[in-house]
Amino acid sequence: MRTLIILLFLSFGINTYSQTIDGITSGEATYCSANDASGVICCTGNIGQIIGWELSTDWWATSLPIQHYQNCITYFSASNSICYRAITTIGYSTSTCITVLNTIPPEVTENGDTLTSSEAVSYQWFLNGDTLYNDTNRVLIVSQVGSYHVETVDSNGCASASINRLVGTKEIHSLVKIKYSPNPTEGLLQIKMELNSTLKYDLKITNILGEQLLSEKIDNTTMFSKQYDLSKESNGVYFLSIENSENSKSVHRIVLNK
Repeated sequence: MRTLIILLFLSFGINTYSQTIDGITSGEATYCSANDASGVICCTGNIGQIIGWELSTDWWATSLPIQHYQNCITYFSASNSICYRAITTIGYSTSTCITVLNTIPPEVTENGDTLTSSEAVSYQWFLNGDTLYNDTNRVLIVSQVGSYHVETVDSNGCASASINRLVGTKEIHSLVKIKYSPNPTEGLLQIKMELNSTLKYDLKITNILGEQLLSEKIDNTTMFSKQYDLSKESNGVYFLSIENSENSKSVHRIVLNK
């Protein structure tokens, strides 16, 4: 008998549709955060009289009655996988589900003057609220003091922003001259520097993720010249940094193209 009643309810062809806050009509709605999850669901078709609405995570699940007796119901800050259906004098409507992804903001790690975002599909960096239009990689080399943050888009198309991070750096004024060539390089990189002999220096080459490929300590010299071989590394962007014992740093961009 119960099966017969259910079949009779299904035969009436009751339909629901979901209308988001911006007026787009669809069968379901997906939001990047609960703060955005607001909209309207209406029940149309040969529905008879609306008795009320229910919340359910499954069409057959026991649901929580919503005391609302009109053809449309408004929802605010919906939770994950919440479904709505109408109770009418001739049966239940089909369910319309609201999905909230609850996007996680990106995290930024700092290593010296290098900022690295957590992984995403795309990146855009900002300095003091202004867009750094040329800085759209996962890694940013900081060139000036300021407040930095990154905005990312994930695989679901959801955008979110990291918290602001105040970063301070200063260039090495005691580094008289530096030359590195060729750039781009096919592997061999010649570095020549004129230095202040009273200071100690750390020379490092890192990849775009901030991983160190080589390092060298330089001390008690005014002239430094050495050739490095990067031919075993993959093509891409690398960073040459020179930091002195006064914690000042100079960073230079190297391109490897074999």
